[in-house]
Amino acid sequence: MVAAMGVAGTNGVMVASHRADWQFAPENSLDSKTYAQLPKVLASGSRAFIAATWTNHTAGHDDRVSILESPDKGWGWLVEQGFTIIETNHTRELVRYLKEIER
Repeated sequence: MVAAMGVAGTNGVMVASHRADWQFAPENSLDSKTYAQLPKVLASGSRAFIAATWTNHTAGHDDRVSILESPDKGWGWLVEQGFTIIETNHTRELVRYLKEIER
């Protein structure tokens, strides 16, 4: 169930935000076989989506790390991996960060 959805673009990176009481996603981490396919996906011209709201989907580079430690350790790392669509519960902060790094 998605309670609210907003999208803001900054230089090719799309930011999706939602706040929900429940969500379902497969258990994956960036060292899984699924994410090993990321370079192939990006090479095909496709865009990659990541939910920064889930620690286990981001190899620990999630919203929490971005807010409490450093945006570079969280969202910055995800951008460096090639993710161009980032789901977050902290839209304003992510958009501000992406503008700061000119992405």
